Amino acid sequence: MQYQTAHHAPLEQPTRLTRAALRSLEWLALGLIVVAALAVRLYNLGSFPDTLLADEADNAQDSVRILYGQPPANGFFGVDWTSQPAFSIYKGAAFIGL
Repeated sequence: MQYQTAHHAPLEQPTRLTRAALRSLEWLALGLIVVAALAVRLYNLGSFPDTLLADEADNAQDSVRILYGQPPANGFFGVDWTSQPAFSIYKGAAFIGL
Protein backbone atom coordinates (compact mmCIF):
# COMPACT_ATOMS: atom_id res chain seq x y z
CA MET A 1 0.00 0.00 0.00
CA GLN A 2 1.29 3.43 -0.84
CA TYR A 3 0.76 6.67 1.01
CA GLN A 4 1.03 10.08 -0.58
CA THR A 5 1.63 13.48 0.83
CA ALA A 6 0.85 16.77 -0.85
CA HIS A 7 4.38 17.65 -1.95
CA HIS A 8 6.33 14.40 -1.84
CA ALA A 9 6.59 11.22 -3.83
CA PRO A 10 4.64 8.16 -2.66
CA LEU A 11 5.94 6.53 0.53
CA GLU A 12 6.03 2.79 0.97
CA GLN A 13 5.44 0.89 4.18
CA PRO A 14 8.46 -0.96 5.57
CA THR A 15 8.62 -4.39 4.06
CA ARG A 16 8.96 -7.66 5.93
CA LEU A 17 12.46 -7.96 4.52
CA THR A 18 13.48 -4.74 6.24
CA ARG A 19 12.04 -5.90 9.54
CA ALA A 20 13.66 -9.31 9.14
CA ALA A 21 17.01 -7.69 8.39
CA LEU A 22 16.74 -5.49 11.48
CA ARG A 23 15.81 -8.51 13.57
CA SER A 24 18.85 -10.39 12.23
CA LEU A 25 21.10 -7.45 13.06
CA GLU A 26 19.74 -7.38 16.60
CA TRP A 27 20.47 -11.09 17.07
CA LEU A 28 23.93 -10.66 15.57
CA ALA A 29 24.69 -7.76 17.93
CA LEU A 30 23.44 -9.76 20.91
CA GLY A 31 25.56 -12.74 19.86
CA LEU A 32 28.67 -10.59 19.54
CA ILE A 33 28.10 -9.09 22.99
CA VAL A 34 27.67 -12.54 24.53
CA VAL A 35 30.80 -13.89 22.82
CA ALA A 36 32.83 -10.85 23.93
CA ALA A 37 31.57 -11.20 27.51
CA LEU A 38 32.42 -14.91 27.50
CA ALA A 39 35.92 -14.21 26.21
CA VAL A 40 36.53 -11.62 28.92
CA ARG A 41 35.16 -13.99 31.58
CA LEU A 42 37.19 -17.01 30.49
CA TYR A 43 40.48 -15.13 30.12
CA ASN A 44 42.74 -16.12 33.06
CA LEU A 45 39.91 -18.05 34.68
CA GLY A 46 42.28 -20.13 36.80
CA SER A 47 43.83 -17.19 38.60
CA PHE A 48 42.53 -15.04 41.41
CA PRO A 49 42.78 -11.28 41.37
CA ASP A 50 45.47 -9.98 43.69
CA THR A 51 42.91 -7.69 45.34
CA LEU A 52 40.75 -10.51 46.74
CA LEU A 53 40.58 -9.88 50.46
CA ALA A 54 39.45 -12.08 53.32
CA ASP A 55 36.26 -10.04 53.80
CA GLU A 56 35.23 -10.60 50.18
CA ALA A 57 35.91 -14.32 50.42
CA ASP A 58 33.98 -14.47 53.70
CA ASN A 59 31.00 -12.70 52.11
CA ALA A 60 31.06 -15.11 49.18
CA GLN A 61 31.16 -18.06 51.57
CA ASP A 62 28.18 -16.69 53.52
CA SER A 63 26.29 -16.16 50.26
CA VAL A 64 26.84 -19.76 49.21
CA ARG A 65 25.71 -20.98 52.64
CA ILE A 66 22.47 -19.03 52.22
CA LEU A 67 21.97 -20.61 48.81
CA TYR A 68 22.31 -24.06 50.36
CA GLY A 69 19.64 -23.29 52.93
CA GLN A 70 21.91 -22.50 55.88
CA PRO A 71 20.96 -18.92 56.84
CA PRO A 72 22.77 -17.23 59.73
CA ALA A 73 21.65 -18.28 63.21
CA ASN A 74 20.87 -14.68 64.16
CA GLY A 75 18.85 -14.08 61.00
CA PHE A 76 19.26 -11.05 58.82
CA PHE A 77 21.51 -9.28 61.34
CA GLY A 78 23.86 -12.12 62.19
CA VAL A 79 26.05 -12.58 59.16
CA ASP A 80 29.02 -10.42 59.99
CA TRP A 81 30.87 -9.51 63.18
CA THR A 82 28.82 -6.30 63.34
CA SER A 83 25.15 -6.03 64.16
CA GLN A 84 24.41 -4.22 60.91
CA PRO A 85 21.87 -5.65 58.44
CA ALA A 86 23.51 -7.88 55.90
CA PHE A 87 21.53 -7.09 52.78
CA SER A 88 24.65 -7.33 50.62
CA ILE A 89 25.11 -10.99 51.57
CA TYR A 90 21.60 -11.84 50.39
CA LYS A 91 22.09 -9.77 47.25
CA GLY A 92 25.33 -11.63 46.60
CA ALA A 93 23.54 -14.94 47.11
CA ALA A 94 20.95 -13.93 44.54
CA PHE A 95 23.62 -13.10 41.96
CA ILE A 96 25.58 -16.28 42.66
CA GLY A 97 22.33 -18.23 42.29
CA LEU A 98 21.85 -16.84 38.79
